[in-house]
Amino acid sequence: MLKNRTNLPKHSDFNPKVTLEAMLKPGDDTKRWNVNDAATITGYVRLVKPGEAETVNCMAKALPSRDTHIELVPKEGDGERSVVVIEVSPRIRAIMQKNGEDWSTEALEKRLKGQVITVQGWLFFDAEHTNAAETTHPGGAHNWRGTAWEIHPITSIQITPSK
Repeated sequence: MLKNRTNLPKHSDFNPKVTLEAMLKPGDDTKRWNVNDAATITGYVRLVKPGEAETVNCMAKALPSRDTHIELVPKEGDGERSVVVIEVSPRIRAIMQKNGEDWSTEALEKRLKGQVITVQGWLFFDAEHTNAAETTHPGGAHNWRGTAWEIHPITSIQITPSK
């Protein structure tokens, strides 16, 4: 399953047209990107939280076995309709732990919330959320994200230095 990829993207996998702003561009984006592409995007971390129990993670209840959801927006103060969801999967978290990096939800929240970050990872279209995204359900009363496209899983995170 695409959400559980563990291979790191190669240079040739990256689509240079993918930016946070391009991901949030109005209009039906169902076929705007390709799940075989990787992306590098930069934005402000609005929220970091544990993901829900999902079938992709065997309905695990324990936090280390669940995804970490990070809400990225263009700038501080932007609302939920500008959110691009990026996710850390348990499998990538384990790889990072072997490399001496703590990508637990708790550690990422402490380190990243309120920061501008640059992430890399695989593009994924989360069709379960088309009814809650501005690009696929414009003006929906219960929209909580800008697009159903995600970076999932994230394979690299860097805090962007302040200018």
